[in-house]
Amino acid sequence: MSTRQGGELYAEQMASHGYVIVAASHPLTMLSAPGGPTTNDVIHQPADVSFLIDRTIALPQDDRGFSGGIDRDRIGVFGISLGALTATLVAYHPKLGDPRIKAALSIAGPGVMFGPSYFDFADVPFLMVAGTHDAMIQYAVNAKPIPDRIRKGGLVTLDGASHAGFSSLFSGPMRLLGNPDELGCTALSSNLDINPDENPFAALGGPDQGMLDATDMPLPCEIRFEEAISPGRQQWITALALHAFFESHFAREATSRTAHAEFLAKTLAAELDEVHYTPARRP
Repeated sequence: MSTRQGGELYAEQMASHGYVIVAASHPLTMLSAPGGPTTNDVIHQPADVSFLIDRTIALPQDDRGFSGGIDRDRIGVFGISLGALTATLVAYHPKLGDPRIKAALSIAGPGVMFGPSYFDFADVPFLMVAGTHDAMIQYAVNAKPIPDRIRKGGLVTLDGASHAGFSSLFSGPMRLLGNPDELGCTALSSNLDINPDENPFAALGGPDQGMLDATDMPLPCEIRFEEAISPGRQQWITALALHAFFESHFAREATSRTAHAEFLAKTLAAELDEVHYTPARRP
């Protein structure tokens, strides 16, 4: 239920390294949507991403706000929270996915509904970045199982990281909050309508699409708010992981791809106490 401004820091950082960034505010799932957000509309958001890819590739040279061209063989996708769910859908879903996606990254996104077979629908590396103190998308059921479900990629765990702290909107004065999720949950609780007796992701498919039954998943904001690390540090670490992940797959030189993969898998955790990296474990 956020907007493209939430990932502004990451977009600017990636653009500074030569990536063409297209950021979307999906009109029906953001908090400012008329009548409030409709989270069920997330099923239509992968098509929005495909539309944006189409339009960006088709831009005439004179209409581009950047020099050079777009490499159609190196298109990646990432998002935060509901945007992360959109990224995971457009990368892998057998009906909603876009085969042009070559790498996908989820920042604090839901993962409880994705079974191992879901990630077999596309040969795409996947990285999850998640925080242990996330009160909205609980780490234990959404992020921790991911390495056992994927064949390529891994999980970057940030000890003490909250959910809202991943968003650029929670910089500045918001860093003074003990856990930004206290404020985030206030906004979420007034706009989220979940029936605890129903699978909230049923519209995305069942076992044939690699989806698990999430009826019994923990509801957002049910756990207590633990003291979190500062949003600024959390975002800085995430930006490092984000860049390293995409460069490990998209850098032109093999030596650069190897160096960034090494940084992501080993150096980041060795130098920062909050960071743990778990590689994909599924054979």
